[in-house]
Amino acid sequence: MNRCAIFVFVLVMSCVAASGICAENLVTEGAYLRLLVDLDGFAPEDAGNTPTATLIAGAGSKLRVLEIDGATCYVMITKARGDKELGLVSQGRVYSLPAERLGKRNCVPTRQLYIGALTLPFKYRFEVGSAGSSLLTSDINLGGALGWTITHKYLTLTPFVFGGLQGITLDQSGTGGSDSQLGLSYGGGFSFFVKPQTQIALVVGFDHLGGAAGENWQYEDKIWGSLAIGFKVLDIK
Repeated sequence: MNRCAIFVFVLVMSCVAASGICAENLVTEGAYLRLLVDLDGFAPEDAGNTPTATLIAGAGSKLRVLEIDGATCYVMITKARGDKELGLVSQGRVYSLPAERLGKRNCVPTRQLYIGALTLPFKYRFEVGSAGSSLLTSDINLGGALGWTITHKYLTLTPFVFGGLQGITLDQSGTGGSDSQLGLSYGGGFSFFVKPQTQIALVVGFDHLGGAAGENWQYEDKIWGSLAIGFKVLDIK
């Protein structure tokens, strides 16, 4: 692998990881959200000074965040669901409600750029090419991740790519030792939620050491995989 290309890749993904905090909050202007529960507290914005009861948006309703003013959020309903007899919001109208009501327990993004960090509990190295045997390691994979979150009904899916420098454990059969060396990990995968609090991820990646260490390591640029269930793989909040 060209050293210049590696340097550029690591630089970009490091910037991605460093800026992750900017994309963690669901309540950002322009965000598209879908409600997981029936949610009350929607006050019509065109009611003027006339007192009015707040309305309800049913589970499955979709909205767009137009503006955030302190603790108040202004949203437009793009799809209304629920029982009209309970005081349902109207599609296409603008409402205000406390921003804290749009937390991750109540809604999920329908489309959102994910920029943040990747964490995996293990790596399974496959027996391919010059790799004479498979190997399971407990490496904690850390790196910058870039993806796109979409939702459909009760499934939230985030396809993503990742990359970053990390300590890579070297097995005895590959290098004559079991030490750890700094290398580049990169790859991609899918993370999804069956429910808001249960995350599952399928990931494939590659490790690159370079130099003499890479030439003598049987898993250099060979594919590895990881599966995580109920583990916080992508820090999506």
